[in-house]
Formats: sequence, structure tokens, C-alpha cells
Amino acid sequence: MNFIKDAINKMALKQLHYYAQHPEKVTSRDEKTLEKLYGLLCRSLGISESAKWCSDGTVEKFKDREAYEAHKPYETCVAPQNVVLDNGANALLKIIGGVDNTTPFDADNAYIGVGKDTTPENASQTKLQDSAAFYKKVESGYPQVSGRTIVYKATFDTSEANFAWNEFAIANGTGVGRITLNRKVQNLGTKTTGIWSLQITISVTSNT
Repeated sequence: MNFIKDAINKMALKQLHYYAQHPEKVTSRDEKTLEKLYGLLCRSLGISESAKWCSDGTVEKFKDREAYEAHKPYETCVAPQNVVLDNGANALLKIIGGVDNTTPFDADNAYIGVGKDTTPENASQTKLQDSAAFYKKVESGYPQVSGRTIVYKATFDTSEANFAWNEFAIANGTGVGRITLNRKVQNLGTKTTGIWSLQITISVTSNT
């Protein structure tokens, strides 16, 4: 019977690898199944509780100012998952602990950056990989916090960030010394004109 278990394990690992490479293919049903598997894994390892960072980026594309004000996007793209960068995680812990007066990712300092680079995400990265990445301050009223979720949103006007959007991130500034919280790589299309809004939703969930 061991060969059957081995075959099942290989199939499961293959499926998980596929999901990791193609997060956009994960359905809501898949997410529930993966949540159950994750919880079982935590219990089998003796972990009483573990926290999970969940992030989704949503881009709404508007032809012009009139369409934007009427909130009639011609296309909406979703980019699930991302990578929390080492420097970003360190900054979050310092903010929680009140250490070193670390700049928060708040309404006064939070920016959303977009770039052209397609280098895969890696936690050791410290910023967007495109040296010409464009950063836009979050809109008034953001970030918004509710329960375990925080939402950031920035809107890029007609003349802003007109290039291929292949990566995005949240940063606590735009100049030297800024810290980038996370990074996501996904082709969201090429902006040549119009108004595009990028909303990043982050949730911290627990598995018991």
C-alpha cells in the first residue's frame, strides 16, 4: 500500500507546485481545500496556531477621467498572492515594538509602486527591480483597516506610469531609505493612457 501513498503524495505535491506557479488558477473551492490541508499540517507538526499573510492586488482600468468618475472600468485585473520582503517584515516588527522610530506604512508615508521588471519575487529583494519604477502616494482615506484586513489604494493618472505593469509593491516612501514591504510579479497589462487604480488588500489569518 506504500506505493499508493507515495503516488498520492506525488500528485498532491505536483498540484501544489502548479498552484504556486499559477496562483491565478486557484479557485475559491481550491482555497478552502488548501486552508484545511494547511490547518491539518500545522496540527500534525504540533503548531497550536500559525498566522498567514494573504494579499491580493486589483487593478481597475479606466479610459478617461469621465469613466473614472463614473466608476466604469473597461477592464479589471486581479493579482493574487505576493512575497513579504525580509526588510518589510523586519520593519513591521520594529513598528509593532516601537523600535528605531521606523517609518510606518500609513496615510502620510505609504506609496504604491509599479514597474516593468519581471524578475521573480524573492524575500531577499529590497525594492521593485525596475530602476525607473513609478511610486504614487495612496489616496486620501487610505490605508483602511477593518478587523484583520488593511487596504491600500493609489490611482495613476493619464500621464503617470505609462509602461508595462509587471511588478508592484507597497513602500513607506519614495526616496533613499524607503522600505519596501512586499513585491508581486504579474503582467497586468501595458498602460499607455487613461487612469488605472491599484488596490492592495492584505489580511492576516490564523489556523488553529
